Amino acid sequence: MKYGAEITDKRCARCHQPVTVPMEYRDGFWFHAKCFSDGARQLSNATRLAKALEQRLLPDRRARPTTFSGALRWHGRRQGFRRAGEGRHTYVDCLARRIVVLALLVYGCSLLDALLTLWHLQAGGREANPVLALALTNGTPLFLQLKIGLTGVGVWWLAAHQQFPLAQRGLHGLTLGYGVLLVYHLVLCLRLV
Repeated sequence: MKYGAEITDKRCARCHQPVTVPMEYRDGFWFHAKCFSDGARQLSNATRLAKALEQRLLPDRRARPTTFSGALRWHGRRQGFRRAGEGRHTYVDCLARRIVVLALLVYGCSLLDALLTLWHLQAGGREANPVLALALTNGTPLFLQLKIGLTGVGVWWLAAHQQFPLAQRGLHGLTLGYGVLLVYHLVLCLRLV
């Protein structure tokens, strides 16, 4: 069939012109020999391009989850998850704004609590926390370092676990607890004045 002796009024499946010798018959279609070789070459190039597009130059960063140490560094772009249910009990690279606001609020309240505690102690009061009372016997700088340091590490830990429901509740609970504590300090300050 390659020579076309029995072909009458057949058209090339690629260019739709009447077929002439030399020609090819493949999968029920007639082609000019040049059209067939050009099509095969284009298909080969398209296959090679598709393989090249499929292979990435850099490995996909989403292929492996963020580790806890990666979450503590807070660099990167993974802020959340796109699909429902995939973001629970996993870490992200960046903190959510609400977590940052809560963490700063807790840390600021802790600093304010430490300063109001020192003011209350100067007026004759005493520290209710036995660990911090022991630190106060060694001096005010140790008291402030311990109070602010422990709160900072705890808030940092909770913020890094922002996708875990227990950590979210803990951060909200700390914010509420410090709010109540600051109201208590305000009542003590009003009694002292």
